[in-house]
Amino acid sequence: MNKTISITYKSLFFLAISTIFTIVLLTFLPTVLSYLSDDSDVKLSAILSVIGNISGGLIGGIVAYIVAAYQVSKSQEHNNQINLKQSYVNLCLLLDEIEYNQKVFKSSANQDLLSKKVDHLTKNLATDQWMKISPSFADTLNNSDFQRICKLYRNISFICNNPETVSEQFINSNNAIIDGLIKNIHIALEEVKRKLS
Repeated sequence: MNKTISITYKSLFFLAISTIFTIVLLTFLPTVLSYLSDDSDVKLSAILSVIGNISGGLIGGIVAYIVAAYQVSKSQEHNNQINLKQSYVNLCLLLDEIEYNQKVFKSSANQDLLSKKVDHLTKNLATDQWMKISPSFADTLNNSDFQRICKLYRNISFICNNPETVSEQFINSNNAIIDGLIKNIHIALEEVKRKLS
């Protein structure tokens, strides 16, 4: 587990100023006390109270800042882990659907007529997961793979909505898209799994 605290230059500057102020204050404390020892105890206790309050406030402020910075970094780390887990689940669901669609495209080759192939595709191609999941998984893929996923689902939509204009070449081009996607999505899933562990 990473237990580092991020400190910016600004916070480091304020930390240095407050430390210097506290050191100067504590250095001159004996001089002030010897000067005031001749006076009444009321002045001495008032000065000691002021010095104690100032140094306590500085120390408390520094500790509060460090704790707040730590909590913010941990909260950010936790949110990143949640987003990675969600991306992993979404990619798994999408991969399952793409693998299913690959089987549908390959099984359409068993049909001898183009019209039967298109009819088989329009009845069996799935887009449920693509429609349901958020595109947040795109951060875990490279840009070209995400564009190929979008192209694949546009092609599936085209096949389902315009079956009379689909050609044999158009059907076969989707097999090449799917083959590359499946391999790259598996690689992306392994990378996400490595980040999660």
